[in-house]
Amino acid sequence: MTAREFNAALAAIGWSRRQLADMLGCDHNLPARWGSGYALVPASIGSWLEQLARALLANPPPTDWRTKP
Repeated sequence: MTAREFNAALAAIGWSRRQLADMLGCDHNLPARWGSGYALVPASIGSWLEQLARALLANPPPTDWRTKP
């Protein structure tokens, strides 16, 4: 996964790099390094993020529950 793909996946999921670091239990600087291209995204993390992003894009949150103004 490239840095660009990493950032796009996080955006699709709606997570910040800090939120990802908290979820993974890693140093908060590591996702920043992945997102800037200074470190390679591990294949397992890349695959997991891609799966999450695809799932959320294919299944957006429902909007029919909102009351109309």
